[in-house]
Amino acid sequence: MGLAISVRVKFEPSVLNDELNKTIDYGLITSWILSLCDTPTKLLETLAENILTHIEKEVPIGLVHVWVGIRKSQIQSRGILAIAHGVEVEQTYPKTQDN
Repeated sequence: MGLAISVRVKFEPSVLNDELNKTIDYGLITSWILSLCDTPTKLLETLAENILTHIEKEVPIGLVHVWVGIRKSQIQSRGILAIAHGVEVEQTYPKTQDN
């Protein structure tokens, strides 16, 4: 089974600048995702929520929006081949009762 995992993170304009040490470390996000994938989960939704929650905890300053999409490719069942199925989860900040 192959998974394609995409992450989008949006920050407040006030925390954005051109300084490398003040940006998000994409390699670190990748290592978080790989680590979270090592923990068995039954649902793609659970994995997506775990990734989103981890980003939320580790990058709390200036977050406006986090989106996680996971796609499972080439699923075959009862003679039918689906190219892919997927889930998306997202959170907007600051959190309110509506989100």
